[in-house]
Amino acid sequence: MIAPNPTSAVNPSPETIAELAAKPDSSAIVMLNLLSFADTGGRDAYDRYSKVAYGTVSARGGSLAYGGDVFGSTQWDRALLVRYPRRAAYLDMQSDPAYVAAIPDRTRGLKARLLYCFCPFDGAPDDFAIDQGRGEDEIFVVSLLTVSYEVAAKPTDGHVALRLRADMGLVADQVWTELVVTRHESIDGARSTLWTDESSLSLITRP
Repeated sequence: MIAPNPTSAVNPSPETIAELAAKPDSSAIVMLNLLSFADTGGRDAYDRYSKVAYGTVSARGGSLAYGGDVFGSTQWDRALLVRYPRRAAYLDMQSDPAYVAAIPDRTRGLKARLLYCFCPFDGAPDDFAIDQGRGEDEIFVVSLLTVSYEVAAKPTDGHVALRLRADMGLVADQVWTELVVTRHESIDGARSTLWTDESSLSLITRP
């Protein structure tokens, strides 16, 4: 498993936003957020930002596809997958006055962040919400791969709930190829089936 090397930046640069805007806008996208909260008041500051951010996301047809707290990681605290109907919705949000005013709370709330854009594979549906009928004890493993899932050493336990191809990193130190989210019935089951090779980063999360 690749050791996380979270960037010291927590906000995408104007150049990165421009690069995202220059790409074809032909499908929905998912923004994966891996969050490491600041030691003092980090969660509270980020929660204040989130209340504003979710309103601006929803107003543009977006939604939270999945959110869970991370177990057993010294680097990351929470994983969020936010779906936008098109990248134009994400880009439009960047100039929303309420959203812009909330960004300082996000900056204060985080000591590290990974922000990566993912898209559906060709021909795949772009409704990315994880099944809302999950059981209370279910566990989800969020995995980033640098090789195709088709050739990676796959876990033997669990069910693939979501698989997306990488589009580009907005706040990232590592180039990824795919995002795979698997559902498991217990933490022990999830632990026994993590990707452990040198081409992955797997995080156990609970909604």
